[in-house]
Amino acid sequence: MVALRERMTAQHPLHGMFANVFENLGGEAALLEWAEDNPAQFFAMFTKLAPAAIPKGTTGAVHLHVHSDLAPTALDRGIVIDNDSPPSKAEGRGE
Repeated sequence: MVALRERMTAQHPLHGMFANVFENLGGEAALLEWAEDNPAQFFAMFTKLAPAAIPKGTTGAVHLHVHSDLAPTALDRGIVIDNDSPPSKAEGRGE
């Protein structure tokens, strides 16, 4: 797979060498054979190599879900959030 080797070499020459060795060892077919014999090691490696779900520098809306059914902890410092009522001025979220 010349395209893979070229892309990897563009990132770093060492990456290109590893892509070349990967292909010479049998490429995806050899990786699949190894993964079938070593599923735990394969998934451990996969989770380390897989990119983050949201790449760094990504901007956009943030969705926050508060689990109001969880018991308060010391981190809450006595703050009570009532998701069923509009925020009051005393909570510092009013106008």
